[in-house]
Amino acid sequence: MTAARAGAMVRLALLAAFLSQSGSLSAEESMWLTVVRDYADRVLEHGRDVYGPKQTPLLVDGINIDTGEPVEWIYAGPHSKDEKKWNKYEVFAFQRPGDRWILSNLACQQTLFRTLDALTTITGDPHFRDAALDATRYAFRHHRSKSGVLYWGGHIAYDARRDKVVLEQHMHELKFHFPHYPLMIAANKKAALNFIEGFWATHIIDWRTLDMNRHGDHLNRSASRFPWKHRYAPDPPPFPGKGLSFCGTGCDLILAGVEYYRATRRGAPLEWANRLASRYAEARNSATGLVGYQYTIPEDDRARAQFGGTANEATFLGPDMMRFRYPRNAVAWFLVADLLGSQGGEYYRENAIADLRAIARHAYNPSDNTLHPLLVDGTKIDPDKVTKAGYYFDPENPKSGNRLRIRKASPIYFRAYATAWRSGGQRHAEIWEMTRTLARKFKLGDFGDSPAASVINEDTPAHHPDLLHGALELHRASRHSKFLTLAEKIAANMLKHRYHKGYFTLGPDFVNARFDAHEPLALLHLHEALAGRRHRIPLPWPSKPYFRCVFEGVGRANDSNVIYEKRR
Repeated sequence: MTAARAGAMVRLALLAAFLSQSGSLSAEESMWLTVVRDYADRVLEHGRDVYGPKQTPLLVDGINIDTGEPVEWIYAGPHSKDEKKWNKYEVFAFQRPGDRWILSNLACQQTLFRTLDALTTITGDPHFRDAALDATRYAFRHHRSKSGVLYWGGHIAYDARRDKVVLEQHMHELKFHFPHYPLMIAANKKAALNFIEGFWATHIIDWRTLDMNRHGDHLNRSASRFPWKHRYAPDPPPFPGKGLSFCGTGCDLILAGVEYYRATRRGAPLEWANRLASRYAEARNSATGLVGYQYTIPEDDRARAQFGGTANEATFLGPDMMRFRYPRNAVAWFLVADLLGSQGGEYYRENAIADLRAIARHAYNPSDNTLHPLLVDGTKIDPDKVTKAGYYFDPENPKSGNRLRIRKASPIYFRAYATAWRSGGQRHAEIWEMTRTLARKFKLGDFGDSPAASVINEDTPAHHPDLLHGALELHRASRHSKFLTLAEKIAANMLKHRYHKGYFTLGPDFVNARFDAHEPLALLHLHEALAGRRHRIPLPWPSKPYFRCVFEGVGRANDSNVIYEKRR
């Protein structure tokens, strides 16, 4: 047994003793840091790329906690059609059905990298941050396209077994992945800025209107010498466009532009980020305040084909889309506002608050904590009365999927409204009322008419990291220690329910652990709050990383479902 492993076992024994006791720990005795440090040590010990001919600094995406083996994607797509043509890219693998890929997708490791970065800041031990820097530098050297973008994201990944890039489509896609740009810039500033330029260039179809597509093509096109020099003459949104201007990609592009500005103090990238944000905000319905998932209307409009009338993909909101467009998008915009401060942050803050007020008024049912499908003009869509088959639902084949299904509000909603309260939402009654209602639904306590009048539930069963972040936001806004106590209660539950064999899973029955877990970074933010510190460690972006391809026996699917939701 190594000294490091022996030390980890001692620290975990202390943790077990803590979890068996009542009461909370002081910042000086924080076991939250101990847990995260042990977790990171374990990831760096067992998650290294030791597979295939090359031993690279990369990390794999996850692990089977029972076997200790890396998670695998079992490819079920077609053969690569032309091996000679395929291999002109050199880094790409020739793909065959049945291939078992050991995924290493840096786009799906950015919260992990923030955790490693934060650990070095807190402990002073450089090896955590160095691991993230080494992996990022390697990707810049070996996995960068001519456009500047990396081979990563929703449809492209690296197979550590064959040391080749694998993919579903030769297209770049980020949707709520939120790269850790300060670390990328520290690793290689020139390559990081070139990545941001390429990211915008491959996704913007028409700079004049900011017609944008979630999929970025032309990856083999060299980057422009003047990446930000374009004419802007926008049409009022929503407008007919060639792309699908999904808000997830929009959020990632906005963050990229903001971070380019912060790294260089060049105004043009920030100006384009603000213009892109305005495309979504300007699509707001004047009567309801609601905004769609995108601001462009595609030629082959799936909503119009199924629902007719005034419905289109820029005006339809299903509950599945709402959980991204409203709470997740809002949290991201609040964090962008924090980054920008007086340099334009108020615009993001006010629009995020407007979004949350609108969805509370028109789509949320407080009696059962559900969100219902509707159009942005407020017209409700009753899923039981939809008779025409289409993209969103097929009444004749309900097992094919239902994008109209009424959904319960998830913990990200509580985090969003709590963050809104901290970010200037105190002057809007709906913001606290929603925070209070959601707190009751998640059994966090009776929050009363104000933070001061709130009573927390000492026996809360809550254990989701978004609920922990929400409690920390309320503590930051009010300075009432009760919310810090609530955060500790949630953290303790998190370890009981989600921390298994030294890794974080969705629960005790789940066999695979994603290294890009949100729990460790949430625990470090709790540790910092207990110590009375702010702004030292990376922000906890509300990422939703995924890799999507064809999986054996399932079809097109996300790794979130076919790998990390797998039970014993």
